[in-house]
Amino acid sequence: MREENIRYWRLQKQRAPAPPGAGERLDTAVIGGIQVSDIIHQKIAERQIPPDVLRAFHQQYPNHGSFVAAVHRLRGNPERLNGLISGIKGKLFEDEYVAWLNHGHLPAGYHAELAHSANQPAWDIVVRGPHGHVRELLQLKATESASYIEHTLAGHPRIDVVTTHEIFQQAVAHSGELHRHLIDSGISLNDLNHHVAAGVCEGIQADPFGFHFPGLVLALCVITEALSFGRGQISLRDMAANIRDRSALAFIAGGCAWLAINAAGASLLGPPAAIAARVLGGWVRTGLRERKALLQSLARAEKTLQRLARPAVV
Repeated sequence: MREENIRYWRLQKQRAPAPPGAGERLDTAVIGGIQVSDIIHQKIAERQIPPDVLRAFHQQYPNHGSFVAAVHRLRGNPERLNGLISGIKGKLFEDEYVAWLNHGHLPAGYHAELAHSANQPAWDIVVRGPHGHVRELLQLKATESASYIEHTLAGHPRIDVVTTHEIFQQAVAHSGELHRHLIDSGISLNDLNHHVAAGVCEGIQADPFGFHFPGLVLALCVITEALSFGRGQISLRDMAANIRDRSALAFIAGGCAWLAINAAGASLLGPPAAIAARVLGGWVRTGLRERKALLQSLARAEKTLQRLARPAVV
């Protein structure tokens, strides 16, 4: 009887799936390495792009979807990309000047608001009085071309133009009557250019999809499990189950890293989130497998005991 029990438990041990071991550690290392590689290559999340640049983009181009996707779509066309930058810069200029007016630079009861349409032809900002009446209309031009401003004034001579500090100074120095129709915003054109250009550069570095398909991890899963099957360490069924489980955990770890980065707006959270999710998932997987194996062993043992407990047939 004892020898039969020993043979039974040895057979169950051979049938039990091999522990994850090195495969789990390899997957965790590769997933963490992918996230660290993104940091080294300065890949960022859209939330890390300056919020005022994102807001200006969505106001100017409400139908363009994602800022990062738009930048990636136009990066191969410098002319169109420059047009996108100019549009964002112009809207950011309007946002900053409206905010400046409404923070103590208008008479009591007055407030400024942007035109509802991003392509309003005649004016960009309206100043309203205490009873909602229109007090003043303004055009805003964040341009480096004085001739463009002259053309704008010629089209709408009764609406003054608000321009950047540098252009206003140039108009005062060189253009006689032009500066009489200009308003100095006090906002630097160079600062606007640098700020928007930096946001666009970060958009180019950002991942337009955000979530990485774990192709490398999937390939490693297939290779390592196939090698284990070739050495006779696992069955074909176990090999397929291991590939399925490890691939699913890689997707989950990548998703957790994506959520952490986008929730906090910090790429540095990607590696620890991915590693923690993969390790925790591996523990859960191992625990479930051991529980399943234990329940199967108990069921077989119960059947054996029931068979042994039957009365012998004389």
